[in-house]
Amino acid sequence: MKPSLQFSVPCLNIPEEARLPSFENVFYELPSPDFPFTVDFFLANGWCAGQGRFVQEVRLLTPAGQVLVQTGQQVFELPHELQPYMVINKFQGLQFDAPGVYRIQVLLDGEPRLDYPLEIRQFLQTAEPSDATTPEPQSAPGPAQSATSQEDGFLSPSVPPGYKPGPT
Repeated sequence: MKPSLQFSVPCLNIPEEARLPSFENVFYELPSPDFPFTVDFFLANGWCAGQGRFVQEVRLLTPAGQVLVQTGQQVFELPHELQPYMVINKFQGLQFDAPGVYRIQVLLDGEPRLDYPLEIRQFLQTAEPSDATTPEPQSAPGPAQSATSQEDGFLSPSVPPGYKPGPT
């Protein structure tokens, strides 16, 4: 019986010291002020509810539909239906030459099981205020405001680990 793909999680870190897998900085898009830019990231796929020997393959396609990177065939075995299996891939030094909608494809035994977008987008960096200007006082966020900036696409005001903008 073929397994179900329970999850496919792109993230910037999976700590090795954790007893149970923990995904840090899960993302659905990657913003950069400059292109090309290079990034390291993980993709964790969880398979369950199957039995037998299977082959997974992951492809990352460019906006034009060309293969940017692929994992090759990754064999895994589920000895019984209650035994899950997680395949973790680390994509190191992956370079994106231009912004656009890329696609992540997950195949099982050569057949597509999941295909989803990964937007690589450009954002403009704002200039830092000079020392001569005094910032305006900010009121507390109301219902229509957010306490964190989403200007760069992340919910955190800091840039996640593993994120490296291209040369300036």
